[in-house]
Amino acid sequence: MRGDISCRAKSPRLGPRCGLQLTLAVVTAAWLAAPAISRADVIHDYVFQDASTVLMNTPETITGSFTFNVTTDVETSVQVTLTGNPPYAATYTQIAAMNTNGFNVVAFNGSTEIDITFNSLLEVSPDPLFSVQYFPMGGFAVRDLSPTGEVVFASVTATPEPASFALLGIALGGLIILGPRANRRDRHLRK
Repeated sequence: MRGDISCRAKSPRLGPRCGLQLTLAVVTAAWLAAPAISRADVIHDYVFQDASTVLMNTPETITGSFTFNVTTDVETSVQVTLTGNPPYAATYTQIAAMNTNGFNVVAFNGSTEIDITFNSLLEVSPDPLFSVQYFPMGGFAVRDLSPTGEVVFASVTATPEPASFALLGIALGGLIILGPRANRRDRHLRK
């Protein structure tokens, strides 16, 4: 029948088990009441599929991949290869993080830039190519408004919000620290 007695009835001061219950109640209330200060980022790895373009009557096959963070509109690890004839055939890269408008990916080969735009925001798969633009340093821009092919998801990664881990750690720490005390007190009361 001891389990039926409330924490207050047992003792005027809180024991370890009551302290544990109070700690868990406070942590739970804080977790439910607190606004989310973080968010889970959705990151897509894309690959080109059956993609090609024609730049100034020069057909080029497009291959490669890139990573896009949907939450922040940031592209990373861009590697796009145009296979065909010069001057367009080359591998274009953008390793560092770069903010975009969410519809395109930008990469460089020396001072030459290639900008590939897609039909939809980069959060769907497949996403057809809308245009390919080639910007040589000191030259004239070349644009193809009817490229073929698409990009598709290679994988999807959801990054958990750090606040959830912190709250889980606090709760587990409370259980580890206060759990043995509650067990010792229970054994002592049973004697």
